[in-house]
Amino acid sequence: MNSTADTATLHTADFVSKYLRSGSRVIEVGAGDGRLAAELRVRGYGITAVEADATSASEARRRHVPVVIANWPQFETRVRFDGVLFTRSLHHIPQLGAALDAARRDLEPGGVLLVEDFAYERADEKTIGWLSARLDEARRRGRFHEDREVTRAAGSVASWHASHDHDLHEAATMQREIESRFTLRARIDVPYLYRYLGRCTEDQTWLRQRLRSEETAGRRGEIVLIGRRYVAA
Repeated sequence: MNSTADTATLHTADFVSKYLRSGSRVIEVGAGDGRLAAELRVRGYGITAVEADATSASEARRRHVPVVIANWPQFETRVRFDGVLFTRSLHHIPQLGAALDAARRDLEPGGVLLVEDFAYERADEKTIGWLSARLDEARRRGRFHEDREVTRAAGSVASWHASHDHDLHEAATMQREIESRFTLRARIDVPYLYRYLGRCTEDQTWLRQRLRSEETAGRRGEIVLIGRRYVAA
């Protein structure tokens, strides 16, 4: 399938496509600027996007994504969906239990909950060292723009945790709440650090290579794969 979507968007879209067939009705919670929703529409999904930030929602609309400006779980719909998708948004929602209760409410019988998030608390010295080294590599290559938040987070394990330990749910907490309401079919550990690199460069060929190298390093036990994907029914 030909697509102009960026590396991170395609990585997530492939995850969705693995568990929900084209034509499924999907609601994406925390749709951001609509990149993923737009890609899923191209793949034939019926998308409803929910986004609390009005500026991001405007970007999504420019991508022809049908988006509702609302906070989850306060948003209510009379429609049920084949899939409820939280795309790196669940860790931000203060009412974690209520958010998952609403997801269960809005799923069709036999529907699928898909959560893509991260276990920021699992990052260790080798993992942050890998990210820092890749940032240095990107700077040497050029086509690089400095992102202060990324640079600060990649400075050390201490600075990483200082950048993330603020009202974010840990992965273990999210998993526990999912398992209390759904049947967990799969938990998949995946690359996530390459997304930080993507905030500093638009070189998609290089990012795809870093995605693969991060996965390889994780499988070898050289770093921790902090990306978390949950599939539940």
